[in-house]
Amino acid sequence: MNYATILKYGVKGMHKGMPLRGHPYHEKSDDQLRYIQRDAHEAAQAMRGVNPQAENKYLDQVNDASTVLHYRNQNGITKSEDHNYSKVLRK
Repeated sequence: MNYATILKYGVKGMHKGMPLRGHPYHEKSDDQLRYIQRDAHEAAQAMRGVNPQAENKYLDQVNDASTVLHYRNQNGITKSEDHNYSKVLRK
């Protein structure tokens, strides 16, 4: 299956295309995304009860990183395939 088909129709019965299309998190490695998850989670906890807007921003970052990691895991995307996804999305 080529990348254009995957972007258009998705893989393994998922919704059409990849989630968060064009999001900069697709450029990051799995390790970088896991770091973002941990760091943003800690920041959200620190903001709880202090600044709800900041807490929500950090929770959004956790969610976005989790979404990209889940998509990669469900579709067996390797590092090199993910890099090619990024190239296709920029066109």
